[in-house]
Amino acid sequence: MVLLVCNHAQEVKIKKITVLGISFNVLDFRGIDEYNLWQDISNGIWEPQTFKILKTFVNKNDFVFEVGIDASQTTLFTAAIAGGVIALDPIPWSVSNLNSCVDINPGFRKKVVAVHGALSNTRGQIMFTKGSKLFDDVHFSVRDPKVLVNTYLISDIEEFFQNEVTFINMDIEGGEYICLPAMRDWFVIRKPKLLLSLHPGFLLKKTKRINPLGYLRRIIKQIRLFNSIKVFPYIYDVISGNKISALSLFKVKFLRGREGKDLQILCSFTAVSLNKTGIYSL
Repeated sequence: MVLLVCNHAQEVKIKKITVLGISFNVLDFRGIDEYNLWQDISNGIWEPQTFKILKTFVNKNDFVFEVGIDASQTTLFTAAIAGGVIALDPIPWSVSNLNSCVDINPGFRKKVVAVHGALSNTRGQIMFTKGSKLFDDVHFSVRDPKVLVNTYLISDIEEFFQNEVTFINMDIEGGEYICLPAMRDWFVIRKPKLLLSLHPGFLLKKTKRINPLGYLRRIIKQIRLFNSIKVFPYIYDVISGNKISALSLFKVKFLRGREGKDLQILCSFTAVSLNKTGIYSL
């Protein structure tokens, strides 16, 4: 393993990670959260269903849009199997960490485009912080508690990428309620697959008083989400493996659930079988 030195004078090594037979290199920061995260991923503890879905439905002919980079866990995995990846995140650390990981993976430089910014329904700028318009509860904002970022439309992303996106992996802590309605027409034209982690719990502010106006706004956001998702003929609950209708988004699970890993759906314009991912027993 190659010894590196990071900005915080920590000892950093290059660690080889293997997930579902797919290998890539990561920066091994001893003693911080990212190290424990990669251990959990290698051991199949952290969101194993996400990696199984990606491995099953992404191949070298796909151009993937990773909306939300975090510690690069799914982005690096996807880069190893896809034809190309564009990854977007409003947190500078996430983007710089991905670029550092790309540098230690031969072949990734030509496949991965990392962009600092946020997907939205308008072009412009937004102050990214806890409780911002796009993200109602961003636990990673502790690294960069207040950052001004550019916002982009999906058409801008394809222009950066210079390829048509065929698969989207979106996990953006509540921002999906803003982004997805603006992508409805694009979905119909491009017909991508969409792996979506929902975060409805972030839209309800904790309060001791019942706030009818707050609930009304929440339902309006869910209706807009429903209208954007219903264009997909096939929607699957990743956790159960069952095909569901877009109307299922109005069930309590999808209205009040908090953990995105438990509220994942796969949307497609063609019928697929989630059984072949190996997540479910026949």
